[in-house]
Amino acid sequence: MLLQRNVGLAFLCVTTNVYISYRDLLHNVYRGLQEEMCKLARFRKATQHELATLEDVCAVCLLPMRSARVTPCKHIFHGGCLLPCLKQKRTCPLCNQQIC
Repeated sequence: MLLQRNVGLAFLCVTTNVYISYRDLLHNVYRGLQEEMCKLARFRKATQHELATLEDVCAVCLLPMRSARVTPCKHIFHGGCLLPCLKQKRTCPLCNQQIC
């Protein structure tokens, strides 16, 4: 009977610790993703006409662009490529103009 109590208590402790860790991780990751989406939302999406006219590649990853974001200085990048650049510094990766 004493063994059953200890196993039950151990299970409760493990479950509580896992739940708290999971909840904190989920909260922090979710908040970080929301912040990144807000940063990206500042830049308008490039239209299909713009992308077709340019027929260009992303200056960061050098891959063709099917969707992109336009900076205030009119440079076009993939949204996923622009975010890491903005984390390092708040300037355009091409012309170093302040964009944030």
